[in-house]
Amino acid sequence: NLVEMKLLLQAVGALLCCSLSSLNTLDPKGKNVCRSLRDPSTLECCTGWRQEGKDCTIPVCEGEQACLKNELCVKPGVCRCPPGYFGAHCKTRCPSEFWDSDCRQLCPCYPYGRCHPVTGECTCNTNRWGPLCQFPCRCARHGHCDPIYGNCTCDEGWWTSTCAKPCQCMSGGAVGPSCEQLTGRCQCHRGHWGLKCPVSCNCYMSPCNQRTGVCECDPGWWGPSCDRRCNCDLTHSSCDPASGQCLCQPGFQGPYCNKPCAPGTYGSGCMMSCGSCKDNQTCSVIDGACAACDPGWKGTQCNSSCPFGFYGDGCKQTCPHCRKNEPCDPETGNCGSCEPGWTGPRCEEACSNGTYGKACSFLCKPCVSGRCHHVTGKCICEPGFQGESCESEHIHLKAITCLCVCVCSSGIRGAVLAGVLVPLLLLLLAVLFCCLCCGGGPADGKDRSLPHFSLQFYVHLTYALHQTLDYLKSGVSNTHTHT
Repeated sequence: NLVEMKLLLQAVGALLCCSLSSLNTLDPKGKNVCRSLRDPSTLECCTGWRQEGKDCTIPVCEGEQACLKNELCVKPGVCRCPPGYFGAHCKTRCPSEFWDSDCRQLCPCYPYGRCHPVTGECTCNTNRWGPLCQFPCRCARHGHCDPIYGNCTCDEGWWTSTCAKPCQCMSGGAVGPSCEQLTGRCQCHRGHWGLKCPVSCNCYMSPCNQRTGVCECDPGWWGPSCDRRCNCDLTHSSCDPASGQCLCQPGFQGPYCNKPCAPGTYGSGCMMSCGSCKDNQTCSVIDGACAACDPGWKGTQCNSSCPFGFYGDGCKQTCPHCRKNEPCDPETGNCGSCEPGWTGPRCEEACSNGTYGKACSFLCKPCVSGRCHHVTGKCICEPGFQGESCESEHIHLKAITCLCVCVCSSGIRGAVLAGVLVPLLLLLLAVLFCCLCCGGGPADGKDRSLPHFSLQFYVHLTYALHQTLDYLKSGVSNTHTHT
């Protein structure tokens, strides 16, 4: 355990050393970075400088060139006093017209201000303003000049742009001695008005406009002197201060605004009609909002029909395939018309009762052994029949089809036998047909009725065919026995 701990500490130490070395790597293009004289591939700080980050920006003053107690090393071997001081021991403050180390810089705002000892930024005297304190202030003795913009801020009770006039607000009528600096208007108590608040309002229990003296009635009162009480239901209305007429809020009506809107209406003056709320529920008398919408409608007020291709509750159901992709009924999903060959409310049923085509309006012609196609009206024949009306019997096709049907209906074993033996039977029939028509003829080219080779081959093939059929029948009968 001790060995493992030592190895772990050594690994952590190596990792920290690598991290520190990577952080302290000098930039070849850094300030005061030089190549070592002993090894040009190695970077080091130039003489007289110490590393700071990836540069060498810390000056070195050592040995005989070391700085005194209050001095600062500003360049290799060069010491100066800190900003704002000068002298042999750097204890004397700079005069007002100088700043920086050893007071080497002249203050540009002197004599109307003083400079910061480090940055040289000007601080203006009370009667000057501007970046270099170059502008005189225009404020009177009751104003204070902004050192940047030069505008005046007045003492309490004085106004004008230069703070030269007293406010003269009336005691008792005004809130205090201060007034607006640009207009000289005083802030009046409730019940007083005028520039200096000298006049009392002539309003019954209500305030008046501080500039005009016109009464501003409190809620529930009206008239020139606000001395007449309103008869409105103030919970749902306000009273016109000039006429006393009740001004109803949305959702209420009547002379006193105490009656809600009739069912189906809402809004200001109950002039708007509700949308299609579900199950004929009433909407909000204030904003017409519905709790839920009828099928085919959406929106807060249920006044927007379902978008194209959708219908039903919440417009979440997709329309069926109507004629030429026409939209379905947004409420029921029914189609206005169907594609040829289809019918029903949603065009989901094929034409029946011997009809076909557009709107199932065409009568099918007779199909003897088949059925009429619901779109085209053409006969689709049953297996073993052909012709426009399926009136002709196709013997070979019928035989093969019947054989397949008989075998396939006999269960799993019959299906396996049919899958193996029926292709073999068809192959034997093909070979027989080829041999009878093409093969086995004499080499001299003379006409003969039936070659001996062909006849013999025919006899053997017929025997094999009968054997195959007997085996197939036995397999089917065994299947029925087992089932």
